[in-house]
Amino acid sequence: MVSLAGYREHQNRITYLIVDDPYGDYQTDYRSHRGNNIPIPIDRALKILKPTDQPLLKWAHLIKSNVPQ
Repeated sequence: MVSLAGYREHQNRITYLIVDDPYGDYQTDYRSHRGNNIPIPIDRALKILKPTDQPLLKWAHLIKSNVPQ
């Protein structure tokens, strides 16, 4: 399980999701234990999100934080 920390966009399209992963950086096969603010290209994120029984839907829980920044 990872936490969605943010996203990057280009020309009003989301290009990356930014996640916090308690195990570390998946891009290093978890050799790096620094898991904060890991960018995942949106096309890769959509492939690895758990699929549902409907092919066009993916499973995720998004919780909006009301913490002032």
